[in-house]
Amino acid sequence: MPVREEQRVKAWVREALAEMLQERHSEFYALIREVLEDMALGRAIHEGHQRDYVDEKEIKSLLNSNASEP
Repeated sequence: MPVREEQRVKAWVREALAEMLQERHSEFYALIREVLEDMALGRAIHEGHQRDYVDEKEIKSLLNSNASEP
C-alpha cells in the first residue's frame, strides 16, 4: 500500500474510532467488554491445559475482574 493511501486509511480509522467513542460509547464499551471476557476465558482455558482442573470460582473471578466497565 502506498504511503499516502496508508495515511488516509489511518486518518479514516482514527476518525471512525473517535466518532464511535463520542456517539456510540455504550456499544463501544460492550464490544470491549466482550473482548476482555474472551481473553479471560482464553487465559482460563490455557491454565486448564497446564493443570488438571480450573475452579469455576477462579474463572468467574477472572471474568469479573477483566470485564468491569469504566
